Order: sequence, then C-alpha cells, then structure tokens
Amino acid sequence: MKENGGNVEGAKGVDEKLLTEACTKHNVFKINTDTDIRLVYTACVRKYLAEHPENFDIRKPNACAQNEIAKFVCDKNTNVFHNNNRI
Repeated sequence: MKENGGNVEGAKGVDEKLLTEACTKHNVFKINTDTDIRLVYTACVRKYLAEHPENFDIRKPNACAQNEIAKFVCDKNTNVFHNNNRI
C-alpha cells in the first residue's frame, strides 16, 4: 500500500499473531481496524486513478476500493481474528 501513498507517520501497527492471540486466548471482542481500512481504500483509489488517468467518475475507483475492503475485512475476520461465521 505504501507505493500508493499509504503512509501514516509514526504508525507501528500490531503484529497479527498478537491480535490472533488476543481474540482466541483472551476473549478480546473489539479491535479497531478503521485506519487499516482507510489505508486500503485510499491506496486503491490512488492506484486506480494513476492507472486510469482518463477516468473522472469516482464511482469506478470507489467500487474497486469497496471490493478490496471486503477482501481485507474477510481475511482479517477469518485468518487473524478467527471470527468467521460468528456474530
């Protein structure tokens, strides 16, 4: 994502192994991922616009970004939070 402008100064993030442990061993039910989601969105829109400079309709890069966000959230829920198919 950094190649498309996804750089948050000072951000360190949390190791995914620690997140998995928090969810599976310590019953943590809420983990904030908004910054990650915004980075995915922004990187997708920037990449799309760079690759398609003729495009001026924001709906196309938005749709691309929404698909990437859905993949990101699904991956985190399944592989990191181990929260798939649970409400």
